[in-house]
Amino acid sequence: MPNLENKGVHYADVNFDLIGFLLAAVEGKTFEEVTRDRTLLPSAMKKSGFVMEWPVDPPSASGYQQTFLWKRLEARTLKFERFPSPSSSLVVTAEELSKALLHLSRENMGIFGDELEWLKNGKSTPAGFQKIKIDSSDFIGHFGEQGGFSSLVIYSSELDLAVFLISNARDKSDFRRTMAEEILKIIVP
Repeated sequence: MPNLENKGVHYADVNFDLIGFLLAAVEGKTFEEVTRDRTLLPSAMKKSGFVMEWPVDPPSASGYQQTFLWKRLEARTLKFERFPSPSSSLVVTAEELSKALLHLSRENMGIFGDELEWLKNGKSTPAGFQKIKIDSSDFIGHFGEQGGFSSLVIYSSELDLAVFLISNARDKSDFRRTMAEEILKIIVP
């Protein structure tokens, strides 16, 4: 029986897996096919996709992780918690990620206009996102970390501002939040 008095927050990707599997069931396709048809191909992301078997092809897919030596990082082959999985194992090149970010930056003129409008409504926090406060402003966003990569995607409707931070290193001391705070000090008057 779960302890209902425990109000602590524990991060888990189960929400992405659940949403992905529900979407696949409703669409009558695999989650990989739904993602490819609705997001990757419309964004011209033809090289991106989910890892369906191991090892990753090309074998050079790696991320930077700490070594046993103090504050030293080295490239290591990606290792996924599980694959295929909506919450894990999507491999995107930097070139193709820039295509998706270009669509997002074009707002309603990009292919994700409807999704961004839904995100901007401010009525609820979308599944898979969380509310956070940075420099006294409210944001909704997502912290991602997998296989030696870290990311932060946050949006504030009050500032009409989004921040995307992507790093090829693991984030054990939450530098993503610290970086976002410092960036906001510069760009928000």
